[in-house]
Amino acid sequence: MTVKDIKDAVAFFKSDEAYEKFFLAMIKKVKRDGRFSGTVKLKNLTLDEQRALSGLFRKDINTREYSTTFEKFGDILKRTPFCNVAVKDLLEAYVNEEPLISRREMQAKINEIWDIFWISIENHASLKQSSLITWFQELKQKKGIGYRFIRNIYYEDSLLLQRFLEIMIDTFLELSLLKKQNKYVRLPMLATKITGYPHDFDTDKRLGKMLIFGLCHITSRSYPTSTEDLSELYFDNMLLRDDISSSVTCCGLKFLNISESGIVISIPLRTIVRSDYINPIFERMRERIVYVIENPSVFSAILDRWEAEISYFQLPPMVCSSGQFQLSTLALLDRLGDNNFLIKYSGDFDPEGMGMAYRILKRLRSRQAKVQLWRYTLSDYEISVQTTGLDIKDKKRWVPIEKMIGSNVLGDMENPFLDITRLSLKTARIGYQEALVDRLYEDIIGNTIYAVEEKNNA
Repeated sequence: MTVKDIKDAVAFFKSDEAYEKFFLAMIKKVKRDGRFSGTVKLKNLTLDEQRALSGLFRKDINTREYSTTFEKFGDILKRTPFCNVAVKDLLEAYVNEEPLISRREMQAKINEIWDIFWISIENHASLKQSSLITWFQELKQKKGIGYRFIRNIYYEDSLLLQRFLEIMIDTFLELSLLKKQNKYVRLPMLATKITGYPHDFDTDKRLGKMLIFGLCHITSRSYPTSTEDLSELYFDNMLLRDDISSSVTCCGLKFLNISESGIVISIPLRTIVRSDYINPIFERMRERIVYVIENPSVFSAILDRWEAEISYFQLPPMVCSSGQFQLSTLALLDRLGDNNFLIKYSGDFDPEGMGMAYRILKRLRSRQAKVQLWRYTLSDYEISVQTTGLDIKDKKRWVPIEKMIGSNVLGDMENPFLDITRLSLKTARIGYQEALVDRLYEDIIGNTIYAVEEKNNA
């Protein structure tokens, strides 16, 4: 048998389209079963196909269905000018696939090549002691965050993916170094250093998406669904997108000597990340406490009363989170925790407010910061509901609270808060922080003015 014999046989059978159904049926069976033997069943044969098969098998085939075997076809070939051509060689040449293997064998080869690719990547990551090794191991097992995205690049161009992953290894080594030095870097500057192009890590670029997947893996987070979540993910990994637009309002705190005792200031993220040391204006406070208030109107109401009644005293250490946390607020609370402040947080008794309280507890506890929920007791809840209470029938707003209770992340340390969330979920009744202004004010007075006076009289 020569190559010419096979080509001549293929040319003959392809010259008449009536043979195509028969050949495709044989090839399909080989790919399914992985062998060149067994029965081939043909259905819905046209008159032309019946004619062609009748001539090939030298029998009258006049029905729409016909069955034969590989063995019979091989015997027929031996009685043709193509007697030296084997069925296997003919079928492989017919579809230009050599060797013609089953889908199972094909998948096994594909899996083997996939494993070899990831073993190479893992070895490279291991040599550099990369934090991404566990992510690569998950991707190798065809799971883990970003798997589908990574898989698509692999099948498009595995060499391109290899280059991307090597860039990720270098990137995360740089981020690890920055974390040890407690230094932040802007995203374009990091991209320039690693790849030479400042926009490679933009979110619409594949490297940018891969960076986010890698950050999610090492921090055990889901892919961010909002700009705020993405900015927080970056920030927690020493990356900044914009350190000017985000700012937080506060008073009674010293930031690089720019805060004065009698003013309320707005501090941009840029200043916060450069402030390793933050101190209260009250140098003789009994305890370094900072009061975090969700509602801007409550924050201002406390200041109004303070200035009207005790204007001779410096303003207390207070932070206004202004609703949902901006990155600057989270950054400031992180810094306050690092500077040994006790952070007291107070907010609304609605699903969003309780969700924020849960979020700040979880975040600050993970950093071993001292944090307490402030005025989150059942009596406070009852006063708030009686004064400003509303019913929320929209079940979608309560879903995060149900998940929060089910997660049991807070344990038993915040039983009053959990009691409130369960009660509000059961009654669908909410209240607002405005009802507690007097109580909040007296708490601050008790831990600042009276504490200072006690020290002065001692």
